[in-house]
Amino acid sequence: MNIRVTIIVLALAVVAGVVAIIKLRGPASTPPTLPGSGQRLFDPAAFDPDAVTRITLERSPTSGGEPERSVFEKTGEKWWQTEPMRFEMVTWSIRMLATSAADLTILQTIARRDLKGDLSAEKLGLAPPMAVITYDTAQGQHRLELGRIAAGGSAYIRKASDGDVYVVEERLHRRVFEASPREWRIRNLLSSVTTDASRLTIERSEAGRTVSLVRLSGKWRLALPIETDADEAAVSKLISSLGSMQIESFVEDQPKDYAVFGLLAPWATITIETDRTGADGKIATTRESVLLGNPFDVGDSGRYARRADHPGVVKVRASDVATLTPDPASLVSRLAVGLPRQDIRALVVDGQAGRFRLDRQPEDWMITLEDGSTAPALTSAVTSLLDQLTLPCQNVEIVSKGTAVEGAYLGAVAVEGFSSNTVAQITWHRRQRGDAVEIVFADGSGALRSRPLVNVPDLDAETFSASAPTGGGQGPPVHAEPEK
Repeated sequence: MNIRVTIIVLALAVVAGVVAIIKLRGPASTPPTLPGSGQRLFDPAAFDPDAVTRITLERSPTSGGEPERSVFEKTGEKWWQTEPMRFEMVTWSIRMLATSAADLTILQTIARRDLKGDLSAEKLGLAPPMAVITYDTAQGQHRLELGRIAAGGSAYIRKASDGDVYVVEERLHRRVFEASPREWRIRNLLSSVTTDASRLTIERSEAGRTVSLVRLSGKWRLALPIETDADEAAVSKLISSLGSMQIESFVEDQPKDYAVFGLLAPWATITIETDRTGADGKIATTRESVLLGNPFDVGDSGRYARRADHPGVVKVRASDVATLTPDPASLVSRLAVGLPRQDIRALVVDGQAGRFRLDRQPEDWMITLEDGSTAPALTSAVTSLLDQLTLPCQNVEIVSKGTAVEGAYLGAVAVEGFSSNTVAQITWHRRQRGDAVEIVFADGSGALRSRPLVNVPDLDAETFSASAPTGGGQGPPVHAEPEK
């Protein structure tokens, strides 16, 4: 054999060796056929993600678990999970299932005739598929079978069980495999609560801790555990907090036994009702309720919870539990009198030294004694009295209705509005608490409002008279009892 023939033989041997190596390469190697590389998986003219109205996601079981089937449907601009349970979803998260599919570009194509050996459908995670997604539009249905994720940021996918396999970017696969559909849900515990709510009830299993609030003529009042004016700012903050409350985690979608979570006899139940007037003038009421059960575990004082209209059990944080179950006293108005000072027309004072009346005049105040004699009132004293009644107190306590107030009785003040009706009857008490001395206001409801004993005028006529009263028997009568 001459040198030329030897070179040709060696060259043919090298070529044969390279061909053999190519045939033996695994799934991560370049597939034998590459039609369609660089094209979109879906024709943009045939698949519009914004036209998708229903998505069905079926995931194969892992580690001996059960297959998962989730159905999402679009209503208006919102997406809802309708199987296995109804739950509002984060619109962006569900829309990404469609847009991720619409944006897929084919990197390589493996013809169905070549799906064998290391490139078999089983080896590529497509027999059976690891997940199946079906997109429904008004024009038709689009189906994708998802296989395994390969090295280098690519993944296997096909449109039909007997069709070609495509190598595409892994973005859709990552979204489907690396997150549970639960994580795409709206996490608001009370999704439709707004500050225009009409009623709020927090029922507690602990005696005396139930709170009931109702909005009357635009103002909030406490109905339980006592009846009194509510703190508008505190109630608005509470309702805003309830509306933004977040679910920390989803525990179980369809539990067989709620008793395990303490939800058959809840530790607390929160109910919010909102009345809205429709175009036809009729009032429609929406109602949302949340049940709180057992603590999550010994080291975590968060609690199990569920919405009354959903079967799923979730967990809420300990800090949110505290927000959901406030101290009733924190919702009580800190004002001894809810009437603004400019709306107060008269004050009837029943002090230790007798009874007298203060009436608002166009530019000042007039004092009237029990015998009807009158005199100009001392402006500074009246201002101090109004401050005590209309400025927020430092502390609020709730006691049983009719409980005697601790401390020395100083007197009582009846407050009249411009309708001449008595709107409040407040008793004043002096109380010692440790080294501090405070004044306590009681209105008979069970609410005690207190502040440090500073700038408190004596409840006697001399304190309020700018000069000696004259004209006995000529002034208006001083009512001994509040008008009904």
